[in-house]
Amino acid sequence: MQQPEKKKKDELSLSQKIEQLVIRYRKQLLISVSVIVAVLVIFGIVTQVQSRRLQEYTVRVEQAEQLFRDYLSSDDDARTALAEELETELDDIISSMSSKYPGLRALMIYGEYYYNLEDYGQSMDKFKQAADQFSSTYLAPVALMNAAVASERSGDSDQAISLYQRVVERYADSFHGVSRALLNIGRLYEGRNNIQAALEAYEQLTVDYSESEWAKLAQTRMIQIEVGM
Repeated sequence: MQQPEKKKKDELSLSQKIEQLVIRYRKQLLISVSVIVAVLVIFGIVTQVQSRRLQEYTVRVEQAEQLFRDYLSSDDDARTALAEELETELDDIISSMSSKYPGLRALMIYGEYYYNLEDYGQSMDKFKQAADQFSSTYLAPVALMNAAVASERSGDSDQAISLYQRVVERYADSFHGVSRALLNIGRLYEGRNNIQAALEAYEQLTVDYSESEWAKLAQTRMIQIEVGM
């Protein structure tokens, strides 16, 4: 009968020791919990700030798009001031939102802006930057196509072919403009008198995208080339 009482005493003693330990380190435990709570609060605040900031820049890029339209429709006297305002705004949006949608949209506007100025090198750079930085977005193949067109206008057919080829290789299953990219590849190779490469591009277009309007054009070109040969 003595042993159960001793066991009970030992258990009480252990319980008291644990209680004393908790009491002794209660302050430290509370600090640790408060640190976790503080981190969560800070995270929540940062998330809210980032969300508000993204909303702010989304509005700003929409305003920049309207500013670009105003620039296009303005007379020469007003254009200089509007151009300076537009460039300043686009630069700030791109630097502040380099990995977010407003940054992408600002790069696309910049590409159109330079294309309108017939500065095709700068236009190509902006469109290519948009495609590179936002390669997984729906606008990436559009940006690549625009970069290729700008390269063509600048006289750089090698770069244009390379960019069109990137569209074909990366976005064959997700972008409706791939058939047009293939047609342009064939056309550019024809212009360089690389008939074999042109025929390969046209054939790929007619096989892979047989229902497209571009495929019909490619088929016509293949017949004309064969007749001419």
